[in-house]
Amino acid sequence: MAKKPKTNSNVVPIVDYWTVDDGAYSVDNFYTKSKDMQGHSTVYHVRLPDYIAGEIGSMIESRKIPDYRTAADLIRDAIVHRLHYLSGRLSSTTLDNVVNRITMESKTAQYQEELDAFRELVNEIRDTCQKAFVEGDHDHLYEYIDQQAQLTDSLREPFRSRIISVLNEYAQRLANQKQSD
Repeated sequence: MAKKPKTNSNVVPIVDYWTVDDGAYSVDNFYTKSKDMQGHSTVYHVRLPDYIAGEIGSMIESRKIPDYRTAADLIRDAIVHRLHYLSGRLSSTTLDNVVNRITMESKTAQYQEELDAFRELVNEIRDTCQKAFVEGDHDHLYEYIDQQAQLTDSLREPFRSRIISVLNEYAQRLANQKQSD
């Protein structure tokens, strides 16, 4: 029995199904829909140089193209036209490589942000405990430690253990302080 060829599920094929209802692409058409025929869409946040943002704003305000009611309409139209252009000029392998590289970059940036957020959370909890301890707000610090400890159950390792370690450290410091009082 022959094996099925292995496919890369991360590669999004560039096809004309996102264009118009009848599927016929035309360079003269405006493609401004925010959802596909099934009502699905994805949100992207994109930074643009000021001069491009200014040109987009000028085009919308001019009302020269009625299909461009918002900046998002113009951007969606531009993306569809560029994707169609590239799909006709790049080999499938080249386009797959570009899409895969961009996907890897995006996932890496997202993962880095997540790691940074966890590191910042651990540091913020440590700083909060330290401030409360120095201020002598011991009763409320006990409550804070208990509340945070309950919330750690939903966190993944190693971040859960790092936060528990900080909480245990300050619980021990509170216990030592109470004994010395």
